[in-house]
Amino acid sequence: QILGNLLSNAIKFTPNGGTVRVRLGRTDNAVELVVADTGQGIHSDFLPSVFEPFRQADGSTTRHHGGLGLGLSIVKQLVEAHEGTVRAQSDGEGQGATFIVRLPIVPVSEPELGSGPSPPASASGVAPVSLRGITALVVDDDESSREMIAVILEQHGAQVLTAASAPEAIELLQVARFDVLLADVAMPDEDGYALIRKVRASEQTAIASLPAAALTSLARAEDRRQALQTGFQLHLTKPIDARSLVDAVASLASSQQAGVKQPSSPIGPGA
Repeated sequence: QILGNLLSNAIKFTPNGGTVRVRLGRTDNAVELVVADTGQGIHSDFLPSVFEPFRQADGSTTRHHGGLGLGLSIVKQLVEAHEGTVRAQSDGEGQGATFIVRLPIVPVSEPELGSGPSPPASASGVAPVSLRGITALVVDDDESSREMIAVILEQHGAQVLTAASAPEAIELLQVARFDVLLADVAMPDEDGYALIRKVRASEQTAIASLPAAALTSLARAEDRRQALQTGFQLHLTKPIDARSLVDAVASLASSQQAGVKQPSSPIGPGA
């Protein structure tokens, strides 16, 4: 995933006739992966923000390259989950860009029976929230956004399935059991509101009572009120930080496991 995102980014911003080079080597006790291109480059003012989610050097509505600016943020999340580092270098616009990933080399040992990956350690020293045993369904028509949310939740032990549309989500709900639903509000054809109405109207109790959070860039009080009145338990505003997302999923799953009945028009706190 790390290599794929870096290559995709390099190819996107390198014009025809340009070059993308990949190098893998070992330095001390680390593996170093370098992806360098001769493309568009990165302005010095934007370089410190290049790994931030939902950040793009060209933020205009007429920009040449699409996407939400999540590819490099996902790279950073995955690299740090493996206790590595990633940095970007560029001499400026039109001078190409280089991304350097360093991953520590660690001894390989046989895991104990039944053991699984641990959630990433918290830099603050506070024990990270574990989502082990929780299965989440993430619904978003934007692939990068789906990947970003899935990466964060899986880092904390959750099992995650994703859907690109409301109809696809309904199909998954019929064949698999979920503890939490996270749905984008703005989707083509059927939006998140249409999806949650169908969920709440389901004849299957497990589906109708499924705890759900709305994911949206609409942050007004009336937007939150509409989400809650439609059937969501939480209203999460994009871009949402990893800690808030994990806490929200843990809270929703906890209410479900405790057998708390979800009201049809919840008025609980948002996030």
